[in-house]
Amino acid sequence: MRSHIVVFGMGDIGSAIASLLRKNKHAVDAWDKSPGRVNNQKSLFEVIPRAEVIFLCVPSWCLPAVVRSIRPFVHKKTIIVGLSKGLQGDTRKTTYEFLSDSFQEHPILILGGAMLANELQMGLPGFGILAGKNTTAREKVAELFHGSLLKLTTSTDVIGVTLSGVLKNAYAIGLGIAEGLGWGDNSRAWFAFHAMYEMEAIVKLSGGKKESVYGVAGMIDLIATGFSTYSKNVEVGTMIAKGKKGIPQAEGVISLEPLAKILKSDLNKFPLLRAVYRVATNKEEPALAFKRLLK
Repeated sequence: MRSHIVVFGMGDIGSAIASLLRKNKHAVDAWDKSPGRVNNQKSLFEVIPRAEVIFLCVPSWCLPAVVRSIRPFVHKKTIIVGLSKGLQGDTRKTTYEFLSDSFQEHPILILGGAMLANELQMGLPGFGILAGKNTTAREKVAELFHGSLLKLTTSTDVIGVTLSGVLKNAYAIGLGIAEGLGWGDNSRAWFAFHAMYEMEAIVKLSGGKKESVYGVAGMIDLIATGFSTYSKNVEVGTMIAKGKKGIPQAEGVISLEPLAKILKSDLNKFPLLRAVYRVATNKEEPALAFKRLLK
């Protein structure tokens, strides 16, 4: 059945999602705050009220402004799908928590997993997971991508899926730091292996499920992102290790401070995450912190 969809944010992943949906014959309105990204862009007042599903394909630090701009126009039955894999710095809320608080009467879903936009745009498959408490909403959104390059599963474990995505980005920063320090593939694989143990423990500590950590939201996404030439988080981690200036924002870095505050003294139980946090926040030299990990 043809659905009317709005994709908000036409960066790499937003463009890939919009393209997949259009190929599946759905009516898609794209919207972006940057002039020129969308040809003949309509106003929010025109597109948002008609949307059956809205995909928010923006970084976590942009979500508050985006929500303020669309909330007055969203129909009460519209499904909201968040793709951000970061934490809100001031409140430490996950994307699911933030959207649930912002749209209390709407079905909220999180779309996570190994979905490198560059590969989807090249015609290569991606593997995602839709997490949310509303069964009808999960099934409806999953059906939108039926037969497409994006292979979807569903879950009710919103904590596990959302937090796995956040942690994956944080550890991808670590893999980038390791690469910048000249670690070989053997050592970086060792880092990824131990990162999985830390991710599992943190997710379980927060009330999420182990299965989410070892599925597409966690392990598969960490492998795809942490060893990809397209990964912004790895690129940023490499820049940090080499002491470069003008480092761009990345979900992995933005989430480190909130993660440290959530974990408090428990952060010391997770040496890899602690090392990434201390290096990325200029509390310790990269070479020293990462050499200690190998010992």
